[in-house]
Amino acid sequence: MKAILFDQGGVLLKNRIEELDRRLVKRLQASAADVFLSVKKKIGQELLIGKLSTANFLARVRGELSKHIDEKLYREVYLETMTINKELFSLAKGLKKHYEVGL
Repeated sequence: MKAILFDQGGVLLKNRIEELDRRLVKRLQASAADVFLSVKKKIGQELLIGKLSTANFLARVRGELSKHIDEKLYREVYLETMTINKELFSLAKGLKKHYEVGL
């Protein structure tokens, strides 16, 4: 074995991205939430695999909203939701000494 890959959502990060979506939608107005989920459905995969930055994703959402979704709100909810699994992160760090480790 030469490399070990770790998933982020639900593994290195304690919650899955769906929990982030749920919490963000809860903090948005209903119409904004519908737009957010619609855009997420269309381009969310690009965001998850790193082909689209958070800023670009939010710009696309903003483009379809009549109101501005604040990047600060998204980051706040993200940091509240996606907490690090410190034990597993520490294990992954230790494995870097002997293997290629990827996220």
